[in-house]
Amino acid sequence: TSRFVTVNGVRLHYLEWGARDDRPTLVLLHPAPLNARVWSAFAATMAGDYHVIAPDARGFGDSAHSGAYDDDVFIEDVGGLLKAIGATRVILCGNSMGGTLAYA
Repeated sequence: TSRFVTVNGVRLHYLEWGARDDRPTLVLLHPAPLNARVWSAFAATMAGDYHVIAPDARGFGDSAHSGAYDDDVFIEDVGGLLKAIGATRVILCGNSMGGTLAYA
């Protein structure tokens, strides 16, 4: 499912698979210059065990552009997104840029 939420004044897009139940949320963070759709096949496979979300970072995919593109802003966006959707138990998974953000 394709969804939008406004976080830190920016309209962010994310894709969602699986049920929002007692399962942990698996957050998939994409590499630059790609977007959340890079995770589609993997996310569909994981949706049986996790509530999976894959956001488009600001300025990527269907998320809005802004004047700020540093790691701290991207990290704040991920935290704001998780808060907005009520995710409390999360597993972060990222590739390249997304891996750096997950680690930070």
